[in-house]
Amino acid sequence: MKIVKKICGCILIVLASILSLTTFAGLSQAIFINSIEEIKKSTPHGIGYLIGTLIMGFLFILLIRFMFKSGFRLIKPDNTYVESIDDIGL
Repeated sequence: MKIVKKICGCILIVLASILSLTTFAGLSQAIFINSIEEIKKSTPHGIGYLIGTLIMGFLFILLIRFMFKSGFRLIKPDNTYVESIDDIGL
């Protein structure tokens, strides 16, 4: 079962890193290129597009953070309790 947890953790980390790169590229294009073009048209759709893009970007960032956190938690070795010499009584 430990190996399956480690494999799932690695898969989550790889997926999260790929998703983070594509989200960064998509958000930068959506904010700096598409939103500016929409705002230059002087319609209310430009502001709505910008706010919608920022909200969805924030949600994607939360999802990516959760994926990284879960992946690293699955990879982390389990803590084993070792009795100290004082607990044994010698």
